[in-house]
Amino acid sequence: MTRQIPTRKVEKSLAGNYLRKSQQFSRAMHEALKKGDWDAAGLNAVHCAISSNDAVLVAISGIRSSSARHADAAELLESNVKAAGVKNATSQLKRLLAKKSLIEYEERMFKESEARGTVKNAERFLEWAERLVP
Repeated sequence: MTRQIPTRKVEKSLAGNYLRKSQQFSRAMHEALKKGDWDAAGLNAVHCAISSNDAVLVAISGIRSSSARHADAAELLESNVKAAGVKNATSQLKRLLAKKSLIEYEERMFKESEARGTVKNAERFLEWAERLVP
């Protein structure tokens, strides 16, 4: 039996709000990157991707994840969105979500190379989302 992922219904017309949130996180990640704040850049990149994913899911399916597990959001993307590039986008999202706990909860600091890679992945995911969300 397939596990049911908890979701919340959201009016499709509100997808742009999630995209704007994502764009705010994008600006913050770039600003943090300029300042050498690697942890802040990485975490803003993760939040950029989460909001981008919400924007796509809301725009296409009228839902967003309400699960406590961030990985469930990637599963929803893969199962609900049939747009070009979804497989690659889902992989990017999974990589970004995997960084969240490391950045927020582990005692070690995020490295510059990790921050730059994470920001690059978030940029690509956001660009993909912007093509799908009106």
